[in-house]
Amino acid sequence: MKIKNIGIKGLRGVRESINLSLNSSQSILLYGDNGSGKSSITDAIEWFFYDQIEHLSKGEIGRKGIPALRNVFLPDDQDGYVELRFTDSKINSLKRIFLNRSKLESEYSNTSTEFQDYIKESQKENLILRYKDLLKFILYTPGERVKEISDIIGFSKVTKIKAILKKAVNNLSKEIKTKNIGTQISTKQAFILEQIGQNINTEEQYFSAIKELIVPLNLPVEIKDDQSIEKVLELIKKPEDEKAIRLQMSYQKVVETLNNMDTLLENIRSSYKSFYDKYQGIRTDVDKFRSISLENLLSEGLDILEKNLFEDDRCPLCLQAKNREELIEELRKRIEELSAFKKEKEEIEEEKETTQRMLQSFITQIDTALNEESLSITENTEIKRKIEQMKDSL
Repeated sequence: MKIKNIGIKGLRGVRESINLSLNSSQSILLYGDNGSGKSSITDAIEWFFYDQIEHLSKGEIGRKGIPALRNVFLPDDQDGYVELRFTDSKINSLKRIFLNRSKLESEYSNTSTEFQDYIKESQKENLILRYKDLLKFILYTPGERVKEISDIIGFSKVTKIKAILKKAVNNLSKEIKTKNIGTQISTKQAFILEQIGQNINTEEQYFSAIKELIVPLNLPVEIKDDQSIEKVLELIKKPEDEKAIRLQMSYQKVVETLNNMDTLLENIRSSYKSFYDKYQGIRTDVDKFRSISLENLLSEGLDILEKNLFEDDRCPLCLQAKNREELIEELRKRIEELSAFKKEKEEIEEEKETTQRMLQSFITQIDTALNEESLSITENTEIKRKIEQMKDSL
């Protein structure tokens, strides 16, 4: 949807009514000498959507710039207005500003829910870009520029979702590493190869291999899914074998757990070494990392200066005399340094959490093995004692 017509009267530098047709399929450029009314048009559009004029809302004028909006030569009994017509006529509206008992008030002519929803959604977008926005963009770091462009073109939500997905993928990768899933898969594949005599990569291969195994048994079951395999197991089980089968499965679980221990311990050692080395690297410079807490404070000071909320040649935080442009540049460099420190600290904390998760996973697997029925048998007491020693050593 596009604006196809703008009508303005009694706003900023426009005293008499003007009408601009923008009904074109191409982009439109408005140009003219200084004082010819270009800013008056953009101010009127900004007020229509945002109910304020940002560059007039600070300093002496205040009150969202509204006192400076109505043309000073407009008679008190006349209204100032901006009227926008769109390619979708249901959104057409006139917004007027008028004096009511010497107080400025405003209202839209279109009160439909559809129009109100359109205004609310529009206020979430960056519809007006001014020279100061371009100047800030030039001074931004590459990362800040990407974020700014995302905000301008409405891509910020996509960027946030991308960041969430990236974080989820990283967490999943850590989980796979923590639980040593790769080794578990290899162990199970080796077991299948030993029992069935071939690698199994798909369900079809699995069902086909089971079907060949039970041919000599001549059972009245067609292997086509997990349920049919369960039926086969029920048919070949004998009541007196249930305990032996259960015990055999318990042994198998303990063996699988112990087979994973070497790889898990090596992963834990590697993860801890990475954390330890990074930690030793920062021990000698603790003050550097304590200063990370200043990042928010310095960012607030920079924001105040960039938005011209504080225009004196003084620091807005300590009020000491300081050239404003030099101070902005110093704040940018300092914040960039603190961001690097913060990232380094986050990496160390991440290494620490990864090691802790891997240790916890290791201990959980040992506890599960220790609770297996096969280790409660008297003849396996010594094996159980050695596994408990391994756990205590951690």
